[in-house]
Amino acid sequence: MKALLILGFSLAVTTSPPEDATLTLTVDSETSTTLTSNHCTDENISQSVKFTLTTDSMTQPLYEDDKLYVWWETSDSDDCTTPSSDANNQVITGATLGGDLISQESGTPLVTTSVGLVIPDDIESMSLTNQDIFDRIDTDACTTEVDYTELKLCIAVDSVSATVDDNVTISSSEAWTALTFIVDTAAPSAPTIGTVTSLDGSIDIPVSVSDEKPRLSTWKLYIQEQSETSDTDCTLWDVTPQEYA
Repeated sequence: MKALLILGFSLAVTTSPPEDATLTLTVDSETSTTLTSNHCTDENISQSVKFTLTTDSMTQPLYEDDKLYVWWETSDSDDCTTPSSDANNQVITGATLGGDLISQESGTPLVTTSVGLVIPDDIESMSLTNQDIFDRIDTDACTTEVDYTELKLCIAVDSVSATVDDNVTISSSEAWTALTFIVDTAAPSAPTIGTVTSLDGSIDIPVSVSDEKPRLSTWKLYIQEQSETSDTDCTLWDVTPQEYA
């Protein structure tokens, strides 16, 4: 019996807040922090990026006049300590957590609810879509392959300054966190298949996957009997693939 052997691959990267972060960040289930060519479709590229900020046991008390900053970090620093003064990098400049509403627009304040601050829904002036993330890099990732590229979004609350200040510094004791987005529209390297060996009631298929970074998270092996009617797309075969990690 002859067999047609095809391999399908998928990439997955987990993003988590920095270890010293004092705000808890939960990404919406429909939001992906890894953007691939699949996000370039008209339906996906305009999709809003959503996440929720809540306090944890390490968060110092937040008050109504505290200032929320959201900005893109362009330095190599691991901490989000200085909101960017570049308007191109600022997403939110000092929105005040005041009263029952965030002072810029209506919404649920982080200071008075266990639900937390839902971004961008709770700040109407905030725009954060997959297109906005793609726009952070110089190359059009939807027309040109872009290899693994990290982009960091910083979120911090200033509890010291009485006014909004572009030169503010977020101290290590103040509330902050970060979300890393990854743009990767370049296909991973193709796997290598060695000599298939017939065994007693089975076959041995030696497969080597790339050692490049990030490493492949999962890959799937599809096998079916070769025939003239076999679809060239193995994912359409009426077989259950074997998944490997």
